[in-house]
Amino acid sequence: MGKQSLIIWVDHMTFKEGIFTWVKNTCELLRDTYDITLLSNMFRPDIKQELFSLVNIDEYDKEEIYNTDLLLISFDYFELPTNIIAKKTYTVIHCDYRAVDVEPKSKLTGEFIAVSNEAAEGFTLRYKLPCKTIESFVYPYKPRKVLELISCSRIYSVKGIKRMYEFTDMLKEYDIQYRWINFTELDRNSYKIIQGRSPEDIIHLPAIKHNKLLDYIAKSDYFVQFSEYEGYCYGIHEALNVGTPVLCTDIPIFRKIIQNGVNGYLAPFDVNQIANNIPKDFIYNEDIEGIKNKWMEAFNI
Repeated sequence: MGKQSLIIWVDHMTFKEGIFTWVKNTCELLRDTYDITLLSNMFRPDIKQELFSLVNIDEYDKEEIYNTDLLLISFDYFELPTNIIAKKTYTVIHCDYRAVDVEPKSKLTGEFIAVSNEAAEGFTLRYKLPCKTIESFVYPYKPRKVLELISCSRIYSVKGIKRMYEFTDMLKEYDIQYRWINFTELDRNSYKIIQGRSPEDIIHLPAIKHNKLLDYIAKSDYFVQFSEYEGYCYGIHEALNVGTPVLCTDIPIFRKIIQNGVNGYLAPFDVNQIANNIPKDFIYNEDIEGIKNKWMEAFNI
């Protein structure tokens, strides 16, 4: 005997919100037991791609007849298509509807299942229909290591913006999970340069208070600076000063500071080595008093 067919109907899958999480978790939970088809009027492309690996994906066609053993509906105020024919229909209640004044466009039929006792009570009070509870859940997931990268680089070619995006392509090619935040000064030219790149590649944010930036740098796995040339680069020294290793271009001033595998890495990079061998507990010292004395000498004090 084959699997029973199950259609999950959601009017539109265009936001990664709670309904998306419910759909994904439900598909994970039931896909080995039922032949699942996710049916919707509209899928955002990235959502469709993510769910495609789990179940059948079908964009609704009003001319087609959909026959299924079981129909699972996410309760909302959009009209339910009449060309979905199911032996049993179950509507899932996600919200506490005690304060909701809008009436659903489709007749409320079948069985009603809420994700919590509170949602069940609210639905029954509002619509005077019986509703049982099956507590919702999140499907077990073992998180992967996320490489935390940080920069405070202007979005200029000489500061290495092209190299930055080439590096993200390398990380993705080797399936290395990362989050890269670049605190910068955003202007019209900056937006032109990064136009067409996904915010998932590099998150560009406006500059923040200096001490707060240093706190963020201290919590990161690497500070990244891909400049074509520099005379000093305060960001690199600040990162080393708070114990964060550096990824940087192989230019004279950086070559003087960074030792591969000790306090960072110079380009070209072995991305697997970078991800799996993050330098720790290196020593960084500056002769602050000596520098102060040199300035005093320069001022003839």
